[in-house]
Amino acid sequence: MSAPKNQLVIGLATIWCRHQHLVEERVARIAEALRLLSINQLPADARQQAGEDAHKLAGNLGTFGHPTASDHARALELKLLSPDKLDLAEIDKFNRHTKELQIAIQEITAAMTTGGAP
Repeated sequence: MSAPKNQLVIGLATIWCRHQHLVEERVARIAEALRLLSINQLPADARQQAGEDAHKLAGNLGTFGHPTASDHARALELKLLSPDKLDLAEIDKFNRHTKELQIAIQEITAAMTTGGAP
């Protein structure tokens, strides 16, 4: 690995490790928001916050080399920032998006802690 590329990987790993807990907190808030949304118990401000969390995740995951996970976050963002209610099929779909985000975070963490690229 060339020196500049190695420095980039080290820099990304450092940033990821420093902010991993924030990423995990965002996914947890999104999961809770979707649970509350599915039973029509999600306050508007919490829905807005979860949508913003999904927006931030979409950008972060793309930066760390996970465009598919970024797409999952974007789908969640669009639904959370929409005033529409969820039906049962949508709840399952968005729970799968959330699960895919959790898997991507585990993959990124594993890659960053072993010194590899995501």
